[in-house]
Amino acid sequence: MTSTPLPEFEFEARQLTLPNHVYAQSPQISSFLYDPISSSLALRYSDSSFALYPRFSPFSQVSFSAPKSIVPSSTSAASFFHLRTGSCPVETLFIVSSPVLRPSPGLFLSFYLLRQERFVKLKVISKHKDLEFDSGKCGILFRVNNGVSFKLSAGVNMLALYSAGNAKIWVFAMRLTKDEANREALKLMKFAVINCSVPVFTAGIFSGLLVLGEENGVRVFSLQILVNDNHKKAKKRHGKNSDPVSVKPKSMKLKQDSGNAGVIFVPFEDKDVIAGKSAKALSLHPLSSEYTVVLDSLGNVHLLHHMLPKKRFERLNLTMKTQKMAVFQDVSSVIYAVNHKIWISDGSHTVHLLKISGLNASSDETEKKESAPVEIRTSVTQAIFISEKIQEILPLDADSLLVLGQGSLFAYRAP
Repeated sequence: MTSTPLPEFEFEARQLTLPNHVYAQSPQISSFLYDPISSSLALRYSDSSFALYPRFSPFSQVSFSAPKSIVPSSTSAASFFHLRTGSCPVETLFIVSSPVLRPSPGLFLSFYLLRQERFVKLKVISKHKDLEFDSGKCGILFRVNNGVSFKLSAGVNMLALYSAGNAKIWVFAMRLTKDEANREALKLMKFAVINCSVPVFTAGIFSGLLVLGEENGVRVFSLQILVNDNHKKAKKRHGKNSDPVSVKPKSMKLKQDSGNAGVIFVPFEDKDVIAGKSAKALSLHPLSSEYTVVLDSLGNVHLLHHMLPKKRFERLNLTMKTQKMAVFQDVSSVIYAVNHKIWISDGSHTVHLLKISGLNASSDETEKKESAPVEIRTSVTQAIFISEKIQEILPLDADSLLVLGQGSLFAYRAP
């Protein structure tokens, strides 16, 4: 793997002062989420409430207007996600989880659908006994303990919930439907329950895969293989001559370290294991249907070839220890386009735009040369130096970036 030096150029840049809380002056903005498909921004305050700004355009506005939607505290996790049905346009939703303490511990899930420049709460329909819709709060009560750590990971039509306290991952499939009054609603179907034996630091759902970030590597679940296996078990339960349409498979129950054909652990390269230190997979993003980029806790960035029969990692040759990573993912198309660009930051005042070459080899060609890895070349094509310490970075698109500082929001667009 080779790297090339940094050229000189200039960005188009904007700086926006972060808005005060709608109801109080004291809470500060602690993090943010951005959805490139709908251009929606979610600012999270230190009291765990959210302000939602659909159609956010930092290069055409000089200040923040009043938010179109407010999500009250307390929240434990949140994410944008998307629904796609056939050739219909992609729908954008925002999900928030909140802990419930009384009368019994649980987790409350609220779903907001983007409609006419505003996020509106959506009714949820589910036939699972541990999921109960609360018409008063317009959300669904999931009868599990929120625990000390709870994470949401959303893909197209799929949602994963991870609870460290329960040592479980729940995977749901979702689609828009109509309720008995012919109003829009979200149907939530439990797809799988995974019993965890080791900690999970991050998760992603894309390209028919569920990828879990673990210690010294990632675990890859092939959802298609697991679905096919589940359908075969359902047919056996109902008999070989049963009508396939009437066969309804149950939600799958799996172990994290299962030896199932659809589950495999992919370790980092041996040279990445340092004596006395473990490399935890903290962040992962798809670059294409064949490649995923992973950031570990030691500041290394790895490229996962997950379409090979024998999946493997290759570490990118970078001079900077990476603390933050952002990758643009275009979910508007059924087929992922190959993304050659990654934004990385040292977590202080510097951001680099990294370009990766050599990702266009077909899977057939790569399989033939599995013993000799495809030549991957990296080059830092652009750099940004920011006056405020960086809290978070997120992509606006493949060539633009949002940076959350200590008191400002910065937007950068490459020429």
